[in-house]
Amino acid sequence: MIFRSTREVLTEIWQNRVRMLRIAIFDIKIENRNFYLGTFWKILSPLIQIGTFWFVFGIGIRGGAPIDGFPFLIWLLAGLVPWIFISRGITTGAMSISSRAGMIFKIKYPVSTVPVGAIIICLYDNIVMFGILVVVYLFHGITPNLYWFNLLYYVAFSFIFLVALAMVFSVIVQLAKDFGRLITSLLQLLFFITPILWQETNIPTWARLFFVLNPVRYIVTGFRYSLLHGQNFFQRPQLIMFFWGVTIVIFLVGCYLQRKYSTRFVDWM
Repeated sequence: MIFRSTREVLTEIWQNRVRMLRIAIFDIKIENRNFYLGTFWKILSPLIQIGTFWFVFGIGIRGGAPIDGFPFLIWLLAGLVPWIFISRGITTGAMSISSRAGMIFKIKYPVSTVPVGAIIICLYDNIVMFGILVVVYLFHGITPNLYWFNLLYYVAFSFIFLVALAMVFSVIVQLAKDFGRLITSLLQLLFFITPILWQETNIPTWARLFFVLNPVRYIVTGFRYSLLHGQNFFQRPQLIMFFWGVTIVIFLVGCYLQRKYSTRFVDWM
C-alpha cells in the first residue's frame, strides 16, 4: 500500500513538473511585487539577520575571538546559510497545502506537488544567501576550491529531506491546525540545539549521540567541513546511510498520507 502510494505521488509530480515550476516562478514574482524594495528585500532581510547574530554573539559575547582559526562571521555563515534554508523550508512546507487551498480546488491542482513547489521557492531564496556567503568569503581572502562541490550534495540532501518533511507536516497541519504553531516553537529549540552559534566541543560525552542524530546538525557541519576544513561528504559514510534511510522512510510515510487524505482536504478547508 505505502509503495503504491509512493509510486503514484512520484508519477504525479513528474507529470506536473513543468506546471509546478511555472507556478513556483509565478509565486516568486508575486511575492516580490508585494514589497516596495522588491527583490532587494531578499538581500536586505538576510543581511540584517546575519548582522544581528554576528554583533550579538561574535562581538558582544565572544569579543571578536575567532573559532577554529576563522573569524566568527566566516564560521557563522557556514552554519547559518543552510539553517535559514531548512527553517524556512520546514515552516513553508508545513503550511503549503493550507496556504494554497484556493488554487488546489479551483483549478484542480495535484495536491502532492504543492509541498515540492514550496521547497523549490525556498531553494531559490537560499541562492541569494549563498551569494552573500561567497562575497563575504572573498572579502576575507577565502576563495572557492574543489571541496565546495560537496555543497551540491548537502543542498540536494536538504531539498529531498525538506520535501519529505513537507509531505508529512502539510497533512498533519490539515488534521490539527495547532501543529503549525508547534512547529514554530520546535524550530526555535532546534536552532539552539544545533551547532550554529556554538562549538560541538562543548557537548558532554554522554549527550553527543543525541546531537549527532540531529539531521540539521549533519547538514550544518557538512557545510562547515566543506567550506572551511576541506572534508568530502563521503568521509562520513555511516551518517550518509543513516540520514538517507531516515529521509526515505519519512518520504514514504508522507506519500502514503498524501494519497490517503487527498480527497478529504476540501472538508478541512
